[in-house]
Amino acid sequence: MEQSLCVHVAAEVLPGPIRITAEGHLTADNYQSLLDAIAPALVLDDCPSITIDLTAVTHVEHGGLQRLEHYISTYRHEKKSPTLKIVGLHLDAGSPKRSQHHVSDKLDPVGDTTVRELMSPIGPTVLASHSLGQAAHEIGVWGEPVVVMDVSDQPLGVITEDDLDSVALDGAATLVALDDTTDFDNAANWRKIPCSRLVEVPQQVLRADDPIECVLAQYQQDEAHPLLVFDGQNAIGIVHPRSVYEWCAENDPDRLTQLIDQPAAEGVPADATPSSTKFFS
Repeated sequence: MEQSLCVHVAAEVLPGPIRITAEGHLTADNYQSLLDAIAPALVLDDCPSITIDLTAVTHVEHGGLQRLEHYISTYRHEKKSPTLKIVGLHLDAGSPKRSQHHVSDKLDPVGDTTVRELMSPIGPTVLASHSLGQAAHEIGVWGEPVVVMDVSDQPLGVITEDDLDSVALDGAATLVALDDTTDFDNAANWRKIPCSRLVEVPQQVLRADDPIECVLAQYQQDEAHPLLVFDGQNAIGIVHPRSVYEWCAENDPDRLTQLIDQPAAEGVPADATPSSTKFFS
C-alpha cells in the first residue's frame, strides 16, 4: 500500500514566520513533497524562520528523514536564509514515540546514502568543438570543472583543471595515449585542441538514486574524478571528489584511507594529494 504524506503551509503574515506541517508517513519515496513546500519559503525576502512540524507524522523511514535533514543542513549556514528547525519528532532513547517512528538504532551510512545527497548543480559547460583554451578559461572563471556537451546538448563527460595540466605538461604524449592520430605540432599548442580529444565518455551511467557505493566503487577502480549524474539522457548534477572525501571522513574513515591512496583529481583535499604546478591560469 502506498504511504502518503500530506503537507500544509501556514503563515499569519508574509513573509513569515512560516510553519509547515506534515501528516502521515515520511519515506524516501515521498519526502520530495515536503521539500517542494519548503523551497518557496526559502526564497521569500526577509522571512525570519521556517518551522517544520512533524508531530502528526506517524511513521518515519530513516531514508526520508536523512534526506530532509541533509536538505535543511545545506541552508542552515546561509547568511540570508531564514532560520530552519524541525519540531515534533521524538527520536531520543527515552521517548515513548520511538517505536512509533520505526527508525533503526543501527544505521548503515553507505547503504542509506544516495548519489543525490552528494550531488551538486552542473556548473560551466563547453561544446566538444570548443578548444581546450576555452575550457581553461571557464574553469578559471568558475573554479569548477567543465562539462563537455555535444551538438545535441547531450553531456559527453567532464574536463578538470588537472586534465588540462597534464596536457600542458606533456600534451603530445597525453593525447597520443588517447588518440594515435594526434598531430604533434598541434599538441604542442594544446590550447587550440578541441575538447572532444580530451574528454572521456563515462563507461557507467550514474543515477541520482544510486547508492553512494556506486561512486566509491568507481573511485577504488579508477582515479577520483568528477562524475556526471543522469536522469535518462539528461545530466542533472555532478559529484565532485571533495564531496565524496568529506562524506567518507564523516561516515566511513576506513574507506577514506583506501581512497586517498588512489590517484587523485579535482577536488581532493590538498593534504591528501601532491601539489601540482598550474600552467594554464
